[in-house]
Amino acid sequence: MSEWIKCSDRLPEQGELVLCAVYGSDIIIPNEGESIGESIARTQRECVRVTMGGIGEEGFWDSSDGFPMMIAPTFWMPLPEPPECKDGDTE
Repeated sequence: MSEWIKCSDRLPEQGELVLCAVYGSDIIIPNEGESIGESIARTQRECVRVTMGGIGEEGFWDSSDGFPMMIAPTFWMPLPEPPECKDGDTE
């Protein structure tokens, strides 16, 4: 399987659907006594999600459904090859 690639090192080809590692959250709820800045820093450490996306026509990251991503991925990797379907695998 491929290794994760830093977005700062290289981006996928425009229109290529890839796996994306996104750190942070577009919903920030500070803990008690925590500033917004502290909350953002915490979610960037604690909140990671892996999703599919790619570079859209405008040169920005889009999700697999074509909508812009609120937070740009930090890492990406090519999608693996799908499994080969054999008789009986679709039941």
